[in-house]
Parts: sequence; C-alpha cells; structure tokens
Amino acid sequence: GLFIGGTLFAAPLIACGFAILQAVANDQPTVEDWPSMDPMEWLGSAGIAFAAVGFAGVPVFVLSQFLFDNTLIILALTMLSIYIMFPFVLLSMLDMQTITMPFSPEVARSVSSSQESWGGFYFSAGLLFFGLFLLFVATSGGSASGSAFINVGATVGLVFTYFAMIGRLAYAIGQSVNAPPREDDDDTHKEGAKPEDA
Repeated sequence: GLFIGGTLFAAPLIACGFAILQAVANDQPTVEDWPSMDPMEWLGSAGIAFAAVGFAGVPVFVLSQFLFDNTLIILALTMLSIYIMFPFVLLSMLDMQTITMPFSPEVARSVSSSQESWGGFYFSAGLLFFGLFLLFVATSGGSASGSAFINVGATVGLVFTYFAMIGRLAYAIGQSVNAPPREDDDDTHKEGAKPEDA
C-alpha cells in the first residue's frame, strides 16, 4: 500500500518537476506546458527519473554490498552516488532522448567547459537537501499530523526547486555549447595560419 501510494504521489510530482525543468532550460518566464491528467504521461516522466536513479545508485549499492558490512555505510555511499550522478545521467538521457543511454558526450564535455555552473549546482543542491534534513529533525518532536503536513509541503517545494536547478544547469550548458568562439581563440587561429602565397 505504501509503495502504491508513494508511486501515485511521486508520479504527478515528478511530471510537474519535468515541466518546470523544461521551462527553465528553454529560458521561459513561466511554465506553459504543465502535464495533463493522463496518468501514462506521469508514469513516463517518473520512469525517466527512476531510471536515472537506478543508473546512478544501483551499481554503487551492489558494489558496496561486497566491500562493506555496515548498512549505514552502504546507504550513505549509495545516496552520495545518486547525489553526484543523477543530474549527469538525467541530462544525458534527455539529451540522447532514451533512458537506455545514461551517457551523453555533450553533457560530459560540459563538465569541463561549464565548471562554474556544475559547481554552483552541486553547492546549491547540497544546501537544499541539508536544509530539508534539518527541517525533518526540527519537526520530529512535534505532532505527527502537523509534522507530516510541513514535511510533505517542504518535500514538494524541494522537488520543484531541484528540477528548476537542473533546468538552469541545462540552460547554462546549452549557452556554453552554442557560444561563439572566444576572441583569443580566433587570434590564435589567425596567428597560426599560413600566409597566402603572393
């Protein structure tokens, strides 16, 4: 029951998150293409997200089973792997337009060409998740119904914010890829060119 309820809650939530991601990535001032009431559309977006989580976390989880006996260490390594790899895998899948391709050459090149954007994303995401964790700790001593209402609302806000941050990262990557060559590169190219024969 919890699994079914969680899926029914997560599917439309992730679908809305994808709508926000696409709007921000396209530099739109507002989200114009919200998901419809078709559950299959929700499951499609959720399937992409779950596939990205699987590619990002399952290999580390399986490998950790052979290296460590401590469940907390295994869980921590798996969560760290998802935190680091999920944005890369998700953007790669969206770039390659298939969930079977968790690697995109364009996204891989952006890691070096857009270091500030990637670094800013991970720093902001870390603060976001840490803030949510502190909220969970702070509300753990209150009433169950009140804490659940606050925590669910904060989780929804975090999901929307996180997908918006991935969209902003995608926009920065696109700007970097489509940017014209720098003047120093043009000058270097000109200096290296051979003079024309008279």
